[in-house]
Amino acid sequence: MTTSINSASPSYHIRAAELPDVPAMAALSADGFTTDRNTMVKAMGPDPYDHKATMEMLLPSWMALDPATRGWTVVAVETATGEVAGWVSWGRAGYVPRAPSAEPAPPFDHDEHERKAQADPDPLARLNRLSGANFKRWMDTKLMPPASGKERCLYVSSISVAPKHQGRGVGQLLAQTGMAEADKDGVEIWVHGSEAAGKLFPKLGWKVIGTYDLDLDEYAIAPPPNGDAKWGHYVFQYMLYTPKPKA
Repeated sequence: MTTSINSASPSYHIRAAELPDVPAMAALSADGFTTDRNTMVKAMGPDPYDHKATMEMLLPSWMALDPATRGWTVVAVETATGEVAGWVSWGRAGYVPRAPSAEPAPPFDHDEHERKAQADPDPLARLNRLSGANFKRWMDTKLMPPASGKERCLYVSSISVAPKHQGRGVGQLLAQTGMAEADKDGVEIWVHGSEAAGKLFPKLGWKVIGTYDLDLDEYAIAPPPNGDAKWGHYVFQYMLYTPKPKA
């Protein structure tokens, strides 16, 4: 990919992510989530969530995917300095036909899955499990349900822009790398978006098709660090991009 933009200053270009980029990619992603309230709450407790370490673990596996059938990862680079300013990992679903199964899989009980998550005595574990259960429900029933015609699609695995490069069109440039593929293939793209993602994608024509509202004060084990009385509600957004009709 050679997509580029010229923002007010400076300019950026897109290239494929490489393994030597991983430390910078993980670090800028962690920096970008420093003030994300859900991430801050998850980072409490004796076994705190470490966003940087999580990205260092996931990124090499995302980069190793077959770009034609499973997914790909790109970085936005500041042209003048060569600094990685942001990155996005895209996934492909349904591009490889599944082998027929002798017996159909039993239906997944989403209600029971959520009840078990709600019953977890650890508030931080409960927060993670409930978020995951809601995501699985949406994925199985709304975003790419089996035999729906939506199994072939793209999705955002993760997207991050370094704080110092935000507001310069980098997020838009990264998002357009997947939107161009969706237009070419005639498939939808979905994202389970954080609060920051919820500000980016609707500006590019993505539609909010659902939300998941969490009262963080039900799960936080310490007060907010900035002196606020409450953490407040955090709303994840499920967003969908519909490909442009081919001329």
